[in-house]
Amino acid sequence: MYEKVPLTLTGPQLRKLRMGHTVQLSNNALSPQSAKHSMYLHPLTAQKIRTSLKKGAGCRICATNHEVDMSGEGLADIWNWVKTNVPKAAAWAYENVPKAAKYVKENVIDTPLYQENVKPRARAFLDSKLESMPYSTYTEPIAHYVGDKTGAFGVKKGRKPPMKKAKKQIGGSFRV
Repeated sequence: MYEKVPLTLTGPQLRKLRMGHTVQLSNNALSPQSAKHSMYLHPLTAQKIRTSLKKGAGCRICATNHEVDMSGEGLADIWNWVKTNVPKAAAWAYENVPKAAKYVKENVIDTPLYQENVKPRARAFLDSKLESMPYSTYTEPIAHYVGDKTGAFGVKKGRKPPMKKAKKQIGGSFRV
């Protein structure tokens, strides 16, 4: 029922079509040779475009949201943006993230200030917050758990953490 019509649309024109407004297209925008897009339009709208193309003039069209969605023009624009920008971002991250990690390790984590002052306080803070969580079945300090898995917080892998007894839950529970 719908006809595929080649034409060229700008971003603002596509937005206007999505909102249900009328868009004026020039003769160059209607010509199939320079068409960058294609839309599925109602046969009467397609006939109007063909007639104005034969006359060498532009025309005004109005498309429903269904016609714009069926054409997939919004998705094509998003896909083109992703296709061009994601590889650029990935290349930047591949180049710069290892440099940043190395800089932080050398200039922050390995400094005596961090090792003597920040690390013990951060471990104590994490342990106190997790122990005080309601309804938790917390049995070992989180710093030792994370450190055992990743080597962070100065905990060597494979080292047994000091065990603490789980706090007895006092009060009611809404669990069934």
